Amino acid sequence: MAINSTGWIVLIAVGAVIVAIGNIQFQRARDFEKSASAADQAKVLLGKELELNLAQVTSMRAGTASGKQVDAIGLYESAWRVVSSSGLLVNLDHADRDDVMEVYYLVDKANALNTRIVDLTLGTAATLSNSPQTKQKLEKVLDSILSKIEIKLNQLKSRNFF
Repeated sequence: MAINSTGWIVLIAVGAVIVAIGNIQFQRARDFEKSASAADQAKVLLGKELELNLAQVTSMRAGTASGKQVDAIGLYESAWRVVSSSGLLVNLDHADRDDVMEVYYLVDKANALNTRIVDLTLGTAATLSNSPQTKQKLEKVLDSILSKIEIKLNQLKSRNFF
């Protein structure tokens, strides 16, 4: 069977289209694999820290509820800084990303309040006449924020984020 020159041109054109489609699909598949890998890396980096924060939130809430000294350690944020600054956060599932961002926004607020409470307990602000009342008000706000953090962390845990 002999194929004339027009047939060969058609075969070459069809082959070129198949190669072009293959190149496009290859790039898409590779980008998807990179994105999935980056999301997994973000979950690994954040997972342990979120688990530690959940335990710390429980401990801090028990302290604020019983009127004991607030833990000076606060909540952890180092893995968050790495993930958010490296661009790994973008690859997370939309719902997970929103919840993680909200958790760390609240963690930042809780740490700032925690620092203020410790200052009112141990620092020079402790000598002020109304520092016990201010401290109690701040502890109530801190407990409210910790409650919100605990709810979000439990939601992430129920979705097997960590």
